[in-house]
Order: sequence, then C-alpha cells, then structure tokens
Amino acid sequence: SDVYKRQTQSTWGADVTPESQQAWVAKAAAEARATSYNAKKKAYAQLTLNEEKTEVKKEESGHDTLFTLLNQKLTSLRAELAPGEEEKMFFGESEKTRPFVPFVKKLGFPVEEHQITTEDGYILTFHRIQSKHQRTFQSKPVVYLQHGLLDSSDTWIVNEEDKAPALILAEKGFDVWCGNIRGNKYSSGHTVLDPSSHEYWQFTWQHMAQYDLPAAFAFIAKVTGRKINYIGHSQGTLIMFAALSEQNQVVVNNLQSFIALGPVVFLDKISSKFLKLVAGTNIGDVLVWLGIDNFLSPTFITSPAFAMFCGMLPDFCIDLTQLVSDSDPLLDNVKRAAIIAGHFPSGTSTLNILHFRQMVLAEKRTLLKYDYGTAKNLEVYGQPEPPEYDITKIAQKVHLFVGSSDELATSEDAKAVYERLPNATYNEYNLGHATFMWGKSAAYFDNVVKVLHDQNDEPKPKSNKFLS
Repeated sequence: SDVYKRQTQSTWGADVTPESQQAWVAKAAAEARATSYNAKKKAYAQLTLNEEKTEVKKEESGHDTLFTLLNQKLTSLRAELAPGEEEKMFFGESEKTRPFVPFVKKLGFPVEEHQITTEDGYILTFHRIQSKHQRTFQSKPVVYLQHGLLDSSDTWIVNEEDKAPALILAEKGFDVWCGNIRGNKYSSGHTVLDPSSHEYWQFTWQHMAQYDLPAAFAFIAKVTGRKINYIGHSQGTLIMFAALSEQNQVVVNNLQSFIALGPVVFLDKISSKFLKLVAGTNIGDVLVWLGIDNFLSPTFITSPAFAMFCGMLPDFCIDLTQLVSDSDPLLDNVKRAAIIAGHFPSGTSTLNILHFRQMVLAEKRTLLKYDYGTAKNLEVYGQPEPPEYDITKIAQKVHLFVGSSDELATSEDAKAVYERLPNATYNEYNLGHATFMWGKSAAYFDNVVKVLHDQNDEPKPKSNKFLS
C-alpha cells in the first residue's frame, strides 16, 4: 500500500542489503515462535509490514530471493496462529486505512462497488450497502449520501457502528449508495485524461454539479428503478443546490427528497480556520507556483511538493485533519480520531479550493460559477462575469440540518439560505461541521430518518438498536 511504501524509506533506509533484511526476518520469526500470543501479535504485525516493504524493495532492486524467504517465514508464522488470530490482528492493525469495501464487509454488511462515467469522461466509484447478513440486494427505498469537500465515501462509515450514518440507514432498511466525487482517492479515473496531467484537474464543484450528479442519478435510478433520497454534507449540499437552481432534469426527475447536512451556499459568516486561511493567504498562488493541480490527495501529502508547501505555510500543516475538517473535539468522537485521520483527507483539485476562496471573498451573498477572468469567462460563459446560481428558483422541498457550532456552514449563513428557498424546513442542533458524520452522538439522525420515512411509503420503522 502507499502507506507502507512511504514508511519503507524511513524504516529500512537507503543502505539496506539482502543480508541485513534476511537477518531481521530470521530473528523476528524465531522470536515469534518462542513467545506468547501478545509477542506473536507484535512480530506478526512487523512481518506483515516488512512483507510490504520488501515487495517495494524487490521492485526497486530485484531481490526476488529475499522476497521468497520472507514470504516463507510469514507463512510459517501464520500456521502457528490459533484460528481467528490472524484475522483479529489484520483488522486491528489496518482499520485506520482499510478501504470502504473490506471495511463494511468486516462489519457484516453486503457491499457492491460501481463505476459511473460522467458525460465529460470522469470515472466515479460508488459504494452500495444494505442491512447486515443479506445474501442478495433487495428493492428498498434509495438513499444517496454525498460527502463534502476533501472527503470520500469513507466518511459515512468510519464512526462507531451505532453512529455512522450509512450503517444506521442500512440497518433501518434503506438501499444506501455512498458517492465519491471526481478527483478524490476513489474517483481518480478518466476515459482519456491522465490523472497526473494538468488537464485532468481543471474542475471545481460547478462541474460536479453539472456532470457528476446527473451521471450518478441516472445510474442509480437505472439500477434500482426508484427515485432517490439525496443526503449531502457540506460540498455535497452545494452541488445539489447548484444543480437544482438550474433545474437539471436528470436530477429533478429522479429526486425523491433532499436533506442538506451542514448546508453550504453562502460563506459570509464563516469562522472556519481552514477557509479563513485559504481566503486570507496566498495559498492559491503557492499551489500554482509549485505546479500543484491536486490538493491534499494521498499522493500529494507524501510528495516533495507538499513538504515545500508546508515550509512556506507551516500553520496550514499543523494538526491537518482537524484544521481541514473543522472537527470539534467537544462534539466529535475523539476515540475514533486516529481511524478518521486514516481516511481523511481524500483530495480535490486546486481549482476547486480557489472556487471556495472566491465564495469566501464574495462581497455579498451570491453564489457564482468560477471566475476565470474576463477573457476566459467570455469563452466559457459568453459573458465577462461568471453567472449566478439563483437558489430562489429551487422548487423542490429542502430539509436543512444546521449545526449551531458549525464554523464553516454557520447558522447565520444557513438562515440566509432558508429565507431564500421557496420550500424548506430548518432544523438546528448543537453540532459542528464534522459532527454530522463523526459525532459522539447521532441523536440528530433520528430526525433525518423521520424525514425519510415521511417521504417514502417504506420501509416501516423498525426498532433502532443504535438510537433507542
């Protein structure tokens, strides 16, 4: 994995030889055979880690013999473990970085992975789950969960099982689809463009609204034959507001309900440290100067360019997860912090960050498409200024779920959204921006489920072992 590859250089060092690695392998294997279960566990984890490291070294230096030796030693150690010990060790050591599919499989949920291609060629990965221990997927009311800025489908499952929104919904009897927007760690493909190219990253959230949402709605509706209950968080709400303000017909025709968690349209009253830093510094210029087209993707975080970036803007790189996510330790589940940090951030384009910067710096509460500058605006939009998304044109009912402690989607800005929407409900709770997914409590989610039940004839409410 990328994590192990990153650790290889610092742990083995540049001067590693086949002989030194052989000696370490022999010693670790001997210790494992002679010690108790706890010591075995530690040695096993070390061997598993160095199996990955050696595979990397093998690719670099052709040490096939060493790789074979290590594999034999590891196989021998595995044979001495009691039934279930290896699985227990493996999951316990990898939960922080385990991808969506094996993560939910371990919990007993059936899961499917789907690739969806947008009209402009981006390949999106979506994850689908239903209630535990089913052998086949069944026809149920559909909920599509769309993550926020820099996030991924993982965000809906990484909290404790009784607090993770996707897992709660699946157990409540819904057909749950967790989306991944273009450019994040799961959705980095394209039919033509190379993800390492400059051209691939020329998108912002307006392109997600224009292309990603319609592609997802068309695909999910075709597979399920049902209308879609959409739950967005942060940027996930923003792209739906944009799509509905333009009355995108694919989205409109397949939409059952829209629930907005931490709704983002205006960023006038933010106290978000991350967006204040983005708006108040030359972060965009630094990224452009360094030639960085993707922002906080897993590959970017481990790159030399990121080290240079942190040298120029050290405040940004201190406690990165809390800064970028606007998590609140008083409200969020700090017991899961290490696991959450293993799944977040998941990346986006630099251009998208610049679009958010544009939103923060807007002189009045308007939601505009990306401002390329007069010349390119004329080319792209046919006018010198970027067009406005007019949310007063949204005819569909919108259910706003607002956090009174949310520093990014503040209650002041959310109330301004509520006042402009023709048909909306307003629900406010003591939540931060990330609390909607990562909170110590998921009590607010009872009301989300109630909205879904009110919008759908089924499923009938059943006892909720999580939220009772």
